[in-house]
Amino acid sequence: MQGYDLNFSDCAAAHLRADVDIIVCSALIPATYAYVAEARILVRAMDAECLFVFASGVGTNLYAGFSYMGRTQIVADPLYLDWERCDFMDGEERFAVLDEEEGTVHVDIDFERMRRYYSKASLRTDAPL
Repeated sequence: MQGYDLNFSDCAAAHLRADVDIIVCSALIPATYAYVAEARILVRAMDAECLFVFASGVGTNLYAGFSYMGRTQIVADPLYLDWERCDFMDGEERFAVLDEEEGTVHVDIDFERMRRYYSKASLRTDAPL
């Protein structure tokens, strides 16, 4: 998935139908729109019932006159996290987040457990196919 695809639920729905475990979205989003992207990242993880990796550009575009939002992150569906009894507060559904700098993150995920959860609690029957 590319950055602009984040705006469209149809893209996440296609991944849901394909039964993917991870969506990777590379993006160069201006910092001005960070609040929109932050909300949509979580929603797309919920829409697709999978792990969502948002790989975001950092730095400044001197020619265009704006900075990129950064905030590369790995996000999970909060319904899954609740089932896993993860201790999180609303808005903290992220396994890992970088601020506005370059870096790497590492997260251990048990995909078999995630698949077992979605085999029992999927909202796929509500999704338009």
